[in-house]
Amino acid sequence: MINDVVLFTTVEDKTIKYTVREYSNAKKLHELQNNIGTPSTQDLIRYIDEYLIPNCPVIRQGIVREDDIFGPNIGLLNEKMM
Repeated sequence: MINDVVLFTTVEDKTIKYTVREYSNAKKLHELQNNIGTPSTQDLIRYIDEYLIPNCPVIRQGIVREDDIFGPNIGLLNEKMM
């Protein structure tokens, strides 16, 4: 008899590690990433480090946090699959 087990982590599981403010900022950053053309996490970090997004209050740790909570950007994954 074969028993298959599937384990997965939800966004809710990830949010437990963060404060309400950190989660809220990560959610805003996730929307920003979608609005500017779904850059990769590395590209987004470069944009922030080089101040290429005017008036953007996001810092590097916020990008890492957003990636931890929401995982890879689905739009970016779709582009790479085509």
